[in-house]
Amino acid sequence: MLAWFAGGVAFVLAAAAALIATDLWVSHRSALAEVEREAETGARLLAELASGSLDGAAAILAFTGDAVTLEASRSATEAEISRLLLTYARTAPPVRSLSFVDAARTTISDSGGRHPFQPDRAWADLARQLTRRPAAAALGQPTPGRNFGDAASAAGAVPIHHIPMARLTEPASPGPSGVIVGTLNPDHFATLFGAVPVRPRAVLRILHYDGRLIATSEPTDGPVGATLGMLPVFTRFLPDAEHGTYRDLDRDELDRITAFRVLPRYPVVVSVGIAVTDGLAEWRQRAVTLLVVGIAALTVFAGAIAVSWRHLRTFHQQQRALAESEALKSAMLATAHDAVVGMDHHGRIVEFNATAERIFQRRRSQVLGRPLADMIVPPAMREGHSQGLARFLRTGQSHILGRRLELSAMRADGSTFMAEIAITVTSPNERPVFTAYIRDITERHRQEEELRTAHEQADAANRAKSEFLATISHEIRTPMNGIIGTLSVIEDANLSTDQRRQLRTVGDSAASLLRLINDLLDFARLEEGRVALEADSFDIAEIVEGIVELVAPLAQAKALSLTWTRSGPLPMRVRGDSGRLRQILLNLLSNAIKFTSQGSVILAITATPADTGRVDVRFTVTDTGIGIATDAQGRIFDRFEQVDASITRRFGGTGLGLSIVKRLADLMGGEVGLSSSPGAGSTFWVRLTLDIDEERMASPSEPLAATPIGAVRPQHILLAEDNPTNQEVVSSILRSLGHRVEVVGNGREAVEAASERAFDLVLMDIQMPEMSGIEATAAIRWLAPPRGQVPIIAVTAMAQPSEHDRYLAAGMSAVVVKPLTRSSLARALSALEHPPEETEETEAPVPLNGVGEPRINEETLADLRDAVGAEATQRHVGRFLAEARTTFDRMQNAMQSADLDAMRHLAHSLAGSLRTFGADHLADLASEADIAGQAGDRDTAMRACRRLLAEHPNTLELLEKRFA
Repeated sequence: MLAWFAGGVAFVLAAAAALIATDLWVSHRSALAEVEREAETGARLLAELASGSLDGAAAILAFTGDAVTLEASRSATEAEISRLLLTYARTAPPVRSLSFVDAARTTISDSGGRHPFQPDRAWADLARQLTRRPAAAALGQPTPGRNFGDAASAAGAVPIHHIPMARLTEPASPGPSGVIVGTLNPDHFATLFGAVPVRPRAVLRILHYDGRLIATSEPTDGPVGATLGMLPVFTRFLPDAEHGTYRDLDRDELDRITAFRVLPRYPVVVSVGIAVTDGLAEWRQRAVTLLVVGIAALTVFAGAIAVSWRHLRTFHQQQRALAESEALKSAMLATAHDAVVGMDHHGRIVEFNATAERIFQRRRSQVLGRPLADMIVPPAMREGHSQGLARFLRTGQSHILGRRLELSAMRADGSTFMAEIAITVTSPNERPVFTAYIRDITERHRQEEELRTAHEQADAANRAKSEFLATISHEIRTPMNGIIGTLSVIEDANLSTDQRRQLRTVGDSAASLLRLINDLLDFARLEEGRVALEADSFDIAEIVEGIVELVAPLAQAKALSLTWTRSGPLPMRVRGDSGRLRQILLNLLSNAIKFTSQGSVILAITATPADTGRVDVRFTVTDTGIGIATDAQGRIFDRFEQVDASITRRFGGTGLGLSIVKRLADLMGGEVGLSSSPGAGSTFWVRLTLDIDEERMASPSEPLAATPIGAVRPQHILLAEDNPTNQEVVSSILRSLGHRVEVVGNGREAVEAASERAFDLVLMDIQMPEMSGIEATAAIRWLAPPRGQVPIIAVTAMAQPSEHDRYLAAGMSAVVVKPLTRSSLARALSALEHPPEETEETEAPVPLNGVGEPRINEETLADLRDAVGAEATQRHVGRFLAEARTTFDRMQNAMQSADLDAMRHLAHSLAGSLRTFGADHLADLASEADIAGQAGDRDTAMRACRRLLAEHPNTLELLEKRFA
């Protein structure tokens, strides 16, 4: 009923709209036809007027030719012929002047005098026409000049044109005849437009057949003689049509209907264009009236319909919702990317969408009503399928419903493929209907295998890089340890003021060199944004003075003037990373000195207040060196970049200095720039915004508080170090601190010494010949107490936290990083002597409700999603969760049986996969258990495994929720 009602309403509305539209369409067509008729009438009238004017001019030429012939037969002079031509020219309005070209085509006699004949393009055109039609008048192209044969333009920007018309004369004596030429005035043809009744914005044109303009009513067409060959009359119709009409945008961008005609006796085209908007003005008024009346009528009708519709809508809402639901379901099934297969409680197929037809290579009509097991289930799995269906119908339980499974499926040709299947069940009419969503994952498995291989290769590359960096770090830090350690020993000597200043300069140089080495070794981390800034309090002036004093010998060696200046209210102390600032300034000053052979290097500091409690500091380094070409300035801050290869040969360097400056400035929230000219020096600047240290500003004379170090009793220390220099330096520092030291050269000797004599402490270098520090620590821990319980401090050049964790897991008590100084060793010994208070650790399992918040590394998950896509990531996470839960169950069993080897292997298998999916905290615990198991440390391994078992459920649950 609702449909009939809606259909009737729609019919009435459609009929009304159709009537209005038909009326408007008919009247619109009629208006356009009227415009076309008006244009054709105007073109016809303009053609008649133009033809009449040209015929009159042709008659004057014929009459004049007869008169000239008669005078020539009487032997008239050229002057007499010119006067005759002038007389006839004055009596002919269209004609500006008359000329006579003699039979030899050498002389022109005209109303203005006698001059030599000069053939031009217009004459060539006239000659061709007179040759083809000797008895008719020929009309030439618009030509510059007032008279025939006069090529000069009139004064001003726009030349004066005429239209030449010629006619042969009868010969006065045997021989070739002469030619009478009339120069027609284009302005005369423009006066014809007034006689054509057209609308105000109509455009009337008289054109030569070759597209040149004779006369026009439209100013935008240009002057007489302008080429309008691109008008549609020339591009679409000529030369085939003699007359016609067309609609197009005119040169003034108005839509016009234009009618044209070609004059029958002359190469002339006339056209009249009527603006369509002018012709449709009355039609628009009629359309507006009809629309207003129609809208009013429809508004009244719509009000009546709305009242009726409200009563019918409620009745049909449920039916419509049901129909829409069914339609949506059909559309979803038809367009789904997954195969959708429905099965009833008898195991027969009741739904089979288009994707299922493609995947299983079977037609829907062929499988509906057939047993599903026979159609898509491989023979080996059919019995399990039947048993599972019977068990669900009997108990209502199933282990596959609501889960995503990867199972084999069968195509029509009997071949099988891996499919991802999710099954749901509904119960219409109390009878279960199963719906399976099936996806062919053959290609995905291949991609996963490729991804796994690529991931393993990337891991191998990362491990190789880390090992390389660790080795280089150790090799470089070892000699630096000797330098800095020796300086710390000399510090205690009785030195003069100058010697202490020089020693401080050497110490600053060594510290700066070490920092540069660290930056070079960690350049990859700097590029990746993993370098952390420090925040310490420092005096900008002191930093600058130290840097200038450091590079002063370089400037003195080249006889350069090195100065620094400051302007603005420079605060006494600021907070920031003083070490990174030193590195920036050292790079800029070193570069300036290196590339300057004579002159000066100036460091200028300008400070301007910024926000409350902050200051903008600009460091500008100006030199008089070789300068930088403009095209090279844009890439000078790129890594390994110098202006050209000759620079590297002359001055050396890796090209990393300015790149490090740029990255450090960006990291500190600042900016860098330069200005330079080849041969005129360079200016590099760095702008940083620093926090003013208000507390230190309040009492600038108060010295910095030293880091408190607890008193340490004299101890008997075993130093295991293979480098002779480091042996001497470290033993000297320890003896200066009041300790007794024995030195051995490798791990094997350290184990022998620890087993023979009792020590209070062992300083153990990690990398030593014959036996490494980790191996020696493991051997010492097997000694009987108390020698096996001696504190062992790892001495290493490796600064990575993961390496420190490995050393502690191997049984070492603390870690100190090279280079060793008096203060770093004193702090390490004090920390062992006065450890921080710790809560007693219980051996009982940690309750599940007592663990911390689960943590997931979102960056790791984002990288995985970018690499393989969201769908593949979800699938990988699901598989990992299932495998991880099984592994944790096995770990629980291994702990109950105290199987250390099994715990170690299970922890090792978990460590990599946990880190792959962002569970870094659990991965660290698994690595700790693995390392402890390798070292035979059962207690540490048990503690790590207990924490794993306590903390993994929350973390895995969080990961599962993220990909639900």
